[in-house]
Order: sequence, then structure tokens, then C-alpha cells
Amino acid sequence: MKALLTDRIEVCCSNWQQIKFKSLHSKATAACTKIKRVALFALAVLPVAAGFAQAVPTTPEIEKRVASIVSDWESLPSVFDDIETYTAQIKELAEIGKSAVPPLAAALDRASKDTPMRLLPFTLRAIGDPRAVPALIRAVPRTLLPPAATAV
Repeated sequence: MKALLTDRIEVCCSNWQQIKFKSLHSKATAACTKIKRVALFALAVLPVAAGFAQAVPTTPEIEKRVASIVSDWESLPSVFDDIETYTAQIKELAEIGKSAVPPLAAALDRASKDTPMRLLPFTLRAIGDPRAVPALIRAVPRTLLPPAATAV
């Protein structure tokens, strides 16, 4: 009788381990598939974006203006403060155009506060230059934090 009981327990434990392994395996496979899709998308988009991008000279005046605007954005406690000012600044940067992209991309790489992390990608999208794509991709992991965590 004890032998039958222990045999059943062993079979149940064995089946449970197989079920648990299959469940974990399917979750890991799904995660790997998502990562592969993102990587393939990035590999497909980056060469195309680099091919369309053309170098536009950036002047020191533009770099100073971009630095001044980004500095203003870093002093804002929230994107809901002083909306008129930063929307005018975004419009100004969009009018400057493609020559503002390198300093904006560099500022996005350095950004750690919530407000610039929200306004810089929006501004780069308004300009529409494909050279901004690598900086935007690099910024994605930093945007996954809750807003309060980046305000520290």
C-alpha cells in the first residue's frame, strides 16, 4: 500500500514539474518572440532612417538656443506648468528644423528629469528628421519608469 502511495506521489510530482516547466517555457518563448520582433524592427528601421538622413550643419547659435530651451524645461516641475512657454519653444525648435536635431538628440541622451524626457521626443517628432530615431530608441527604457521615479 505504501509503495502505491509513494508511486502516485512521484508521478504527481513529476507531472507537476513538467507542467511548471512547460508554463515557464511558453512564457519565456513569448518574451523572446517579443524581443526578437523589437530587434528586427529596429534593424529594419535604423538603416532606412540613416539612408534618408542628410547632414544639416548646426551652428553654435542653434546649439546655444537648444541648450537654453532644454535648461528651461529642466526647471519645470511638470509638463502642466507654463504650457504656453514650452509650446512656443517647441514651435521655435520645429521652425529651426533639422539643424536642431543633433543638439536635441544629445540633450535627450543626457536627460534624466521627467519634463525634458517628455518634451524632447515630442519636439524631435515635430521636426520629423530620421536622425533622431537612434536617440529616441535609446530613451525608451528610461521612459518606462513612473513619472515620480524620474523626478528625484
